[in-house]
Amino acid sequence: MKKILKLLSEFIKDSKLEEYLVYGSLAYAIYTNDPVNIADIDITISRKNFAKVQVNLQNNKNYKLFPFEKTIHVNFTNILGADGKPFDISLDSFEDYFADKGIKLQNFTEYSYADIKMKIMTKQDLLSTYKLTTENHAKRQEYDQKIVKLGLK
Repeated sequence: MKKILKLLSEFIKDSKLEEYLVYGSLAYAIYTNDPVNIADIDITISRKNFAKVQVNLQNNKNYKLFPFEKTIHVNFTNILGADGKPFDISLDSFEDYFADKGIKLQNFTEYSYADIKMKIMTKQDLLSTYKLTTENHAKRQEYDQKIVKLGLK
C-alpha cells in the first residue's frame, strides 16, 4: 500500500488537487488495514475542476490523460498495475456520482503520508457508497464483504 500512497501523494502535488475525496479500495484499505488488491485509485472531484487538472498535467510526461464526460482516466506512463497495464487514477465527477447521495466534498478524513495530507471519504460515506452500489453491481459479493468489515471497525 505504501507504493500506492506514494503515487497518490505525487499525483496530488502534480495535479494541484485541492477539493477531492479518495474513495474505493484505497480508502477501504486505509480504514480496515485489509491487504486488498488496489487495481486503481478512485478520486471524486467537481466536474468544474476537470479542465484545471488537465492543464496542470498536460506537460507532465509521467501521466497520460483520457478525458470523458463524467470521468478522467489518468494513466501513469512509467508504472504498471498488477494487471500489466499502466496504473490508473480515475477522477470521477462528484456531481454525477455523489452529489445526490448526501455526500459532501467538504466531509473527509485527513490522512497523512510523506508530508502530504490526503482527503479520504469518511468511513460512514464510504460505507453508504458501497451500500448504494452493491445491489446491481458485478462486484456485489466483494462489496458486501467490505460493508461488513467497514461496519465492524
